[in-house]
Amino acid sequence: MLLATCVVALFCFIPASSLAPPHCEELVRPLDHVDGHQLDGLWLLIAISLDDPLYPAETLKIFDSWVIKFSNASDTSNTSNLLYETIYSAGGSCYNPPSSNITLKGNSFSSSNVSITFIHTGCSDCLLMHFLNREGFGNLHLYSKRREVEKEVMDEFKTQIECVKNQPPVMMDTSKKLCPYQMPTLPEIEELAEKLKAVENVAPDA
Repeated sequence: MLLATCVVALFCFIPASSLAPPHCEELVRPLDHVDGHQLDGLWLLIAISLDDPLYPAETLKIFDSWVIKFSNASDTSNTSNLLYETIYSAGGSCYNPPSSNITLKGNSFSSSNVSITFIHTGCSDCLLMHFLNREGFGNLHLYSKRREVEKEVMDEFKTQIECVKNQPPVMMDTSKKLCPYQMPTLPEIEELAEKLKAVENVAPDA
């Protein structure tokens, strides 16, 4: 139950009434436009900053790794239609929640009642994502194609956090082994179990 609550808590952001100071406007500026080709592939969570005081940073320690993946949906001619997936590990186990079909609208998309916006970052192979839920709380997620980013990238991220008045960042231990991307889904596991059970029930030839 705690794990499910923590996963839900990761998808939120700042109260709508909290405006960034004027000197922060450029640092937390949403990107003008995001193309699906820019997002394609796996992205590793480097650091995260929470906003909701009901979920202190300590709750993130249950996660060993966190990866997201964007890929083309069935209509490959439209790069705005994408498949959005999450793969994470906690307590030595891997989890792959159901994927979402999303549609990019300029610099944002919605998934599971959460609005997600891409924010400016000086890192060329990073994604800075702003999650806003219906309650107005949320997080800043910094992802990268690499396991490590430069000190300058983290310094910028910390300043961006100060601008939106979130909690201090929590760094993921990116040296830990990542979950395999292709993991069996629950229906596949159940189907395999049924097949094994059927084989066990077959009487040997006389």
